[in-house]
Amino acid sequence: MIHASDEVLDDLRRRLELTRWPDDAGNDSYYGVNRVVVQDLVEYWLDGYDWRRAEAEISAYEHHHVEVGGVPVHYMRRAGAGPSPVRPRLAVDLLALVEGRRPARRPRSHGR
Repeated sequence: MIHASDEVLDDLRRRLELTRWPDDAGNDSYYGVNRVVVQDLVEYWLDGYDWRRAEAEISAYEHHHVEVGGVPVHYMRRAGAGPSPVRPRLAVDLLALVEGRRPARRPRSHGR
């Protein structure tokens, strides 16, 4: 479950409101994002983005932390509703690919 405290959100709001915008003279997006694009984004974060709704949506998922090759990975998962979209045959073929048997490349040599 995630939660940003009111103090953190108030601080973010203050900092966004105090943004000092540079002149955008001559920038045609070659040197970066046009100021007006960033200003529109900041206005959305100030007045349009619902932090609490986003927290609730993200918290509806299971959160997991694993390490892959020494790199920490955070992922979210929510179990699907209804039948599995993966056909059993496809799952077996995927497992075979992972194990290195490669039946998808040479199906006849694997009895298919």
